[in-house]
Amino acid sequence: MGFTKGRSRVQLALVGSGKFDLDRSKHQLEDVHLRVHLSVDNLESVQAQTAFLTAVALACRCFGCVSVDGASGVPYRAALPLDCSTLEEAAACVGATSSDTTPTHSILIGHGLAADIAPMAVRATWRHWIAAIAPSRETAEPCEGSFSLAAVAAAALAVGEVFQERLNNPRAGRRSQQISLWSPGTAEPGPTSPDAVLLPRDIWLIGLGNLGQAYLWALTTLNFQNPKDVSVLLQDFDHVDDENFATSILTGADDEGTLKNFIAEQWCLGRRFRVNRIDRALDELTVVGPQEPRLAFSGLDKISVRKLLGGRGFQYIVDAGLGANANDFDRFRINTFDETFAPDVHFDGQGDVDETVRANAFVEATPAYKYAVESACSEEACGLLAIAGKSVAVPYVSSIAACLVVAQAIRLVSGYAAYKSIVGQVRNIEGLGAHLGVRAERLIVGATPHGSDQGEATGKRA
Repeated sequence: MGFTKGRSRVQLALVGSGKFDLDRSKHQLEDVHLRVHLSVDNLESVQAQTAFLTAVALACRCFGCVSVDGASGVPYRAALPLDCSTLEEAAACVGATSSDTTPTHSILIGHGLAADIAPMAVRATWRHWIAAIAPSRETAEPCEGSFSLAAVAAAALAVGEVFQERLNNPRAGRRSQQISLWSPGTAEPGPTSPDAVLLPRDIWLIGLGNLGQAYLWALTTLNFQNPKDVSVLLQDFDHVDDENFATSILTGADDEGTLKNFIAEQWCLGRRFRVNRIDRALDELTVVGPQEPRLAFSGLDKISVRKLLGGRGFQYIVDAGLGANANDFDRFRINTFDETFAPDVHFDGQGDVDETVRANAFVEATPAYKYAVESACSEEACGLLAIAGKSVAVPYVSSIAACLVVAQAIRLVSGYAAYKSIVGQVRNIEGLGAHLGVRAERLIVGATPHGSDQGEATGKRA
């Protein structure tokens, strides 16, 4: 009995729902054998390979076994910095295992056909800036576009649909959902040509946990014309603990004790970005220097620290916040702060609640904890309280939020207004709300051209 090692923050989403006791919630995830299929019509597409690897990387952090189909002998072409020559090798690098077991669930990447689809199967597709999922039996239009963000988001939505099925959501796997990363909340597709947009060149990332690592995964899928022109400044002081593998997409199973900034730095260097690090927390003394990025991505969880984001010298801060318990773990809010919309004003009155007290109260209210106490099962009760101070976190949520965050940066550097706020929930992604901001008259953050799917776009390390 108890939590699966390293997966308690994911498992708590099931325990906290009130539908599962501790033991059943563990098996509900561990008994999943998910097979990720790459459709025959999309084998060498950079975007399809990106979606394929994203689905594998996210799913192996949530479920017991993840295997792949369709990758054997396929040359690796995606931009993710993996030292691989075939897609099958890349899938193994991000967590896929070899298995002949009949899959219980399937994710089909792309619009073509695949064999051996499981009874619960979902298809992930994309069209320029639009990410979509649907039951695999439904016919899909050909996938289009050279923007990999939509492919990442589609894969994350598909993993989320499998997770919702494990939560006994009766609609999971039976419905279609889609989101426009360019114009969330509307059907507007956004630019269809890479020549219509620029990509962010200089970025300060604050917080390299589950959100910060999701930002980097999304960023490194972009087709920069010359990755060596991209400069990132990484800021975090924390080290990896046992729980970070399940929640953070760049963290390996053997990374416990490693500085999160170091993991992020190695990933960026593999993509040939220029990297600087600040291995300490954001505080009142943090100020943007003359040659440092004026665009920040915030992946912080504490309100008290997020209030400090303003007044540091950034022109724009794109900040994401996620839900923390079983009722709202897949909710997200994205704010784009500027001189007219300050973090300290927005977060005023939202002072930090003591995390240990809040988490204890949440755990003690779950039926699983009450049953353990009433049954005098002290070991199970202690196991539940052992995660006090930890929020529910499931990595596909971070990935979808990250795609929206990066899309806001692309809008800004391309001369469009960013969305001032985007609020939604992954299980009902089409119901999100978004408020468009005002276009900046004088932009001082760096930009670089969008490249092709060839040459520098390859993710193989030099």
